[in-house]
Amino acid sequence: MLPNFGEIIRKRRKELGFTIEQLAEKADVSDGLISLLEREKLKDIKISNLQKIANALNLDISDFFISKKSDYYTIDIINRLSKLTDEKRKKIFEIVIKLVDL
Repeated sequence: MLPNFGEIIRKRRKELGFTIEQLAEKADVSDGLISLLEREKLKDIKISNLQKIANALNLDISDFFISKKSDYYTIDIINRLSKLTDEKRKKIFEIVIKLVDL
């Protein structure tokens, strides 16, 4: 059984306002594949298909392997921060620390 892929896909798909069919089209996979994944009825998946689904959901493929305890806002922030320079990340870190300590 695949680790909580279905839960992640369903939640993110709904956040983005996609139907199963729209996600399947955007990811260039079958709607049956998306449905099986969301219902956790699939035992394995090609990494290329998982990458297509991740891209369509604006996720990184590694997001599928993060603990269930991680929330999607945290994942999104981490993905956005990873694209910034070290200097920008440091400045954002300092701002966040000040906000959290209020």
